[in-house]
Amino acid sequence: MPKQIKTKHTVKDIKLLDKAASGTAHVKNAFIKIKDAAEDTQQATHSTAEGYAGDKMSGGAKSAAQETATRAKNFFRNIKFAVKTL
Repeated sequence: MPKQIKTKHTVKDIKLLDKAASGTAHVKNAFIKIKDAAEDTQQATHSTAEGYAGDKMSGGAKSAAQETATRAKNFFRNIKFAVKTL
């Protein structure tokens, strides 16, 4: 009995990329990534509007006090320099 050589028949087909499905998946993943990033940046310390307003007012008062102290320091530094030059 003679031996037969086994061969595999290949089907030559043009493979197409489903651009609609690929684009939809990309947009979906990008949206989820942006949404997660936005949730991470939001502060969880303010559970109420009153808490937010109170922190905002105290932060404003603190920055105003620091600005006043800086201006006073610069004013007295200028006076000290003016007195030295006389």
